[in-house]
Amino acid sequence: MKIVVVAILALFSAAAAPPPPAAPPPIPSKPAPAPAALASTTDVVGTWTGTLMGQLPLALTVVQDADGLKAALEIPAQGATLKVDALTWKDGALHLDIRDVNGSYDGTLSKDGLRLEGTWTQGTAMALVLERTPAEPAEPAAPPPLDVPLDVQVPSPPIPFRAGGQQHLVYELHLTNMSRRTVSLTRIDAVDEAGRVRASIAGLDLLQLECPGTADLTGLKRALLGPGLRAVAYLWITVDGKVPARLEHHITARVSGVERVLTAGAIAPDKAAVVVVGPPLRGDRWRAGNGASNRSLHRRTLLTTGGRASVPQRFAIDFVRTFEDGQTAHGDPSRSESYRAYGTEVLAVADGVVVKVVDGLPQSTPGEPAPFPITLDNIAGNMIVLDIGRGHNALFAHLQPGSLKVKAGDKVKRGQVLGLLGNSGNSSEPHLHFQINPSPNVLGSEGIPYAFDAFQVTGAGAPTKCQKELPLDDDVVAFP
Repeated sequence: MKIVVVAILALFSAAAAPPPPAAPPPIPSKPAPAPAALASTTDVVGTWTGTLMGQLPLALTVVQDADGLKAALEIPAQGATLKVDALTWKDGALHLDIRDVNGSYDGTLSKDGLRLEGTWTQGTAMALVLERTPAEPAEPAAPPPLDVPLDVQVPSPPIPFRAGGQQHLVYELHLTNMSRRTVSLTRIDAVDEAGRVRASIAGLDLLQLECPGTADLTGLKRALLGPGLRAVAYLWITVDGKVPARLEHHITARVSGVERVLTAGAIAPDKAAVVVVGPPLRGDRWRAGNGASNRSLHRRTLLTTGGRASVPQRFAIDFVRTFEDGQTAHGDPSRSESYRAYGTEVLAVADGVVVKVVDGLPQSTPGEPAPFPITLDNIAGNMIVLDIGRGHNALFAHLQPGSLKVKAGDKVKRGQVLGLLGNSGNSSEPHLHFQINPSPNVLGSEGIPYAFDAFQVTGAGAPTKCQKELPLDDDVVAFP
C-alpha cells in the first residue's frame, strides 16, 4: 500500500529510510588500482555487494550465457531488481548502464580479483566498491536422491485478464525442499498442453525468486534451496494466441552433483469471467502506481494471515494524481494538501452492499510512518469494503477521517460518492489503494484480476482508449 519509487538516489521508500547526507562523499583522489592481468569473463561472473553513500546496500550479479555477459543490480532495501542495459568488460575494467535510473557504474578489478573499485554516477559521481561474494562451500559427497526432492504447489490458479491490449496469466509456483541436501534451481519452464514453452525463468531471471524468511539473500543464492527452504517463483505469461487449457512446469535442478528435470505443478487456468467495474475516481493524470506488472510491490508481497500465505494485493493499484509537470505535489511536500490527489471524491465502482468500514483514524504526514502501530485492522487506514456480488469485494483504502459517507449494511449505486481520498494507514503520500478479492477479508484472500469498463492511457503520444482492461504499472490514465 506504500508507494515505493525505484531510484537509487532516492535511497529508500519515504517511510523506511533515514535522510540522505547533504552531499555525497568525495571520490578518492588516489589512482585506481591496476587491473588484473589478462582478466577473463569468468573473473567478473558472480555476485558482488557494496554500500552506496554508506546507507544503501547493493548487489550486482553477472552471469554468462550463450549471448555473452549479462547483469542485474539488486536494491534489497527496496525489494527492487534493476536491469543492466549495457555491459562492457575489457582488461579488468567494467562499465554498466542502467537506464531505468539514468545511472552508470565504472569499476576496475583489484589484483586479487576480490573487489571492483570505482564510481557510481547518477547526476553526480559517488565512490562505490563492490566485493565478490564467496562461493558456497561444496557439500560432502552423497548418493543423489531418487527424484528431485521438491514439493511443488500452485496456491491460486491464474484467471486470464486483459491489460495493454493483451491477455495475461499471473500466478505463483511454490517450491519446497523436502530433503537434507541443497537443491540448486537452474531453470523453470511453464509448458502448455501442446508442449510449447509459455514462460521461462533462468539465468538472471532467477533473481526474481523469493525465499520467504531469508530477505538477506542476494544474487543467485536465491536459487539455492537449503533443507526445508521454500522458493516462490512469480510467473507472468503474456498470452500469444489462445489461452492454454493446461500448464505444467519443468523444473531443472541439481542435487548432489546430479542435474535432473522434474515435471510437476500441473494447473488449468480458471476461465471465470473477470469482473468489469466502473472508475473509482474521476478525471485525468491518475498514475497506476505499483500496478499490474511482475515486479511491482503489490504483486510480490506474500502475507500470512489466519495460518495461510496469500498474495491479496496481486492486482492492487495505488492511484496517485500528477500535475502537468508529472509531480504529485506542489508546495510543501510534508502537507497532504500539497498533493493533487488529496480530497478527490472516491466512487463506488458498481452497485453493492457495504460490508466493512473503518473511520476515525488520524492521517499520516507524507513521507512519515503512521501515527499509530500498524496492525491488520488499521493497515488500510480509513477504508471501505464493498460487496459487488458474485464473490467480488472491492477495497477502497487510505481515505480521509470523517469523510466516509456510508456505513456497514448500506446499499450503494455505481458512481455514488463513498468518501474523500486521504493519507491514512500504511501510506507514504495521499493516494487511493484499490483492489478486488473473493472475500470481505481482503488481506487474507487471494487478489483477483478485474477490468475497468473504459479509460484512456495518456502519455507523450496520442491517448489510447481502453475497454474492459486493467492499467499496467505506472500507466497514466484518465477516467470519464
